[in-house]
Amino acid sequence: MELLNKGLKYNLQKKQKGWICNLAMEAETAIMMLLPGEQDYVRHQVAKNLKKIYQQQGQRSTHIRVKEKEEDKTVKRIKDKLKDNNAIIQKADKGNSIVVIYTDEYTQKVHKDL
Repeated sequence: MELLNKGLKYNLQKKQKGWICNLAMEAETAIMMLLPGEQDYVRHQVAKNLKKIYQQQGQRSTHIRVKEKEEDKTVKRIKDKLKDNNAIIQKADKGNSIVVIYTDEYTQKVHKDL
């Protein structure tokens, strides 16, 4: 319930492996589009910031990693239960809430509204 109560706009904080390397490559691609005189300065600033990000990643607390794993497990359990019961999660018509509804009921409601 804790995860569902965060709402539809909640974003899980899972990053792909090698995301820092991808970020560096994307930054270098952008840098190459700058004027030659500006490239070295921007490259230096990007490298400094990437180093800071890399160090912060290594210092992330175990508590944060455990919380991310728990959220992943919860999301998987929710997906499995929805699939097993042929249900979906939808935004409610009114208010900022969500509802769990059987897929058959949802399709009947959609066809009835059309």
